Amino acid sequence: MLIESMLKNLREGKYDLTNENRKILYDFDEHNKQDGLTLASRLNYLTTISLYMRSIGKKHVSKSTQKDIDNFLKEREKIAKDKGKPMMPATFNNYRARLCFFGKWLNGILNGVEEYPEWVMHLRNIKRRGRQAKNNAKIVKLNPELLLTPEEVVKVVRCASSTRSKCLIYLTFDSGCRINEVLNIRKKDIEFNERYCKIKIRAENSKNRTERDVFISRAVPVLNEWTSQHHFWDKLDNPYLFVEVHFMREDKPIGKETAMQKLKGAAKKAYENGFISKEKCEHVTLHSLRHSRVTEDAIKGTPISIANRMYGWSKTSQMYLHYTDIVDTTVEEWFKKERLGIKSSKIADKEIVTAQTCPRCGKISGLEKKMCICGWVYDSQEAEKQMSMQEQINELRKLIEDKLVSEKITLSDKEQERRVREEIRAVVSR
Repeated sequence: MLIESMLKNLREGKYDLTNENRKILYDFDEHNKQDGLTLASRLNYLTTISLYMRSIGKKHVSKSTQKDIDNFLKEREKIAKDKGKPMMPATFNNYRARLCFFGKWLNGILNGVEEYPEWVMHLRNIKRRGRQAKNNAKIVKLNPELLLTPEEVVKVVRCASSTRSKCLIYLTFDSGCRINEVLNIRKKDIEFNERYCKIKIRAENSKNRTERDVFISRAVPVLNEWTSQHHFWDKLDNPYLFVEVHFMREDKPIGKETAMQKLKGAAKKAYENGFISKEKCEHVTLHSLRHSRVTEDAIKGTPISIANRMYGWSKTSQMYLHYTDIVDTTVEEWFKKERLGIKSSKIADKEIVTAQTCPRCGKISGLEKKMCICGWVYDSQEAEKQMSMQEQINELRKLIEDKLVSEKITLSDKEQERRVREEIRAVVSR
């Protein structure tokens, strides 16, 4: 690995660094490792700080000045320009942020004060440049009030336009995986069991480059339904789970933009039907489904060690606390249940319902299904709607038949049936 190679070169003295600066660099990397940074982030920090240390020569890094920082940044810009690739604004901002972070850490280690030292303070006042700054300006802290509840997720799934979209949305929520991990799931990564399903997240698709297993239960029925409709599932050895339906692209999964479009379409339809609020419809994202899932686990008391493994964080990571978006109403419900013994429907000790069984034919369907294939309607609102439509059709049929009798039109049974159907279609289409 690149980071191991770089640490090896440091140990062997291949970089022109003093022993003091080399030890500081080692300690800084160890701090980042304990803090749960990914290998890529650790490598970026090591590269930037080692380049800076080499630029100041034999000087101790704690004796740096603003001029040293400016000279280093100008040197990096000149090197990039000489290579014919001018430094992008995002690269400049990354150098600036890493030097500031390192300076604050070093000041805390040497002086016991976790504040930015004087030699990086001028970097704090530099206005962010370019596209990176524009993107960062749009980042808004996620409001826990705008997260979808598990019940609302089911309603959004029901409003999805296709089985693939339903499976994509529900599996993303039920697994709590990052969208890149979900889109790269293949056939051999899925292992079906009696009541649940185990999915392997491969290291090359994971953010921290470690392999792990995730488990789903509620999304199993719709996953089974989608795999039965999957065009390449039985034709290829190891196809992607989510592929383009129209273009039949067997070698590439759908993109994040397409996945987001499907979620937004389902959320918009759910809002139009009154299932979710307008604010939740506007703020729902594929990543917010991950927040909803983690929050659900936190309310149920999932240990942080289990959560770190399930959601792909390091053992010492505190991301579980960052992702846990608890609102005051949830705290109140927990207090009533745990301290006062008052049972609540929101936090109830009951088994999670993952499927529904048709009382007529006994077929098991997912929660996202409104109707069984035999005609039994699960959803009460949908049942009332179907009954109302049937009553209207019966009334129309009776009126048309009375009209035919009153006009004394002699028709055969088949012709009369055809005439009635045409009249009904004409009335309904108005």
